[in-house]
Amino acid sequence: DPLEIAVSQLAQPGAHMVPGMLGPSAALLAPAEALAMPRQEFVARTLGRIFEAGLEGCRRQALRPVHYDELPAAAGTSLAATLGVAADEATRQAMLAVTPADAKNPLLPFTPDRETKRAAAAPELVAAVDRHVRPAYAALELLRAGLPRAAR
Repeated sequence: DPLEIAVSQLAQPGAHMVPGMLGPSAALLAPAEALAMPRQEFVARTLGRIFEAGLEGCRRQALRPVHYDELPAAAGTSLAATLGVAADEATRQAMLAVTPADAKNPLLPFTPDRETKRAAAAPELVAAVDRHVRPAYAALELLRAGLPRAAR
């Protein structure tokens, strides 16, 4: 869920979520504008642009989006050919062996925290995510489900 990603990025931002850290913003904002806006707004706009780019790429390349809930299994099954990964059992088991680790700190085990993240979301963040991310997320979900294209 985009809201969970936004909460995570506010708590432990990637370099792309720090205005100016990697050069121009993924949200195509001028540095001064990005630095002047509330972090919640910047994170939501940046995520929105990332989701839009993902949607554009899926449409252009006729790719099927993969939902977070399909991971990690999809890497060794439905995505194997796309990723150039052998779909044999040994490869699948090797990939699954590394999935218990937390992505941001591989020394720690992964712990599901969806409800905690949703509860931590301030109303301003919810509104910003709804404005900037939900439209592309909804279109990706329609594409993933094989339904007709959502309005652009």
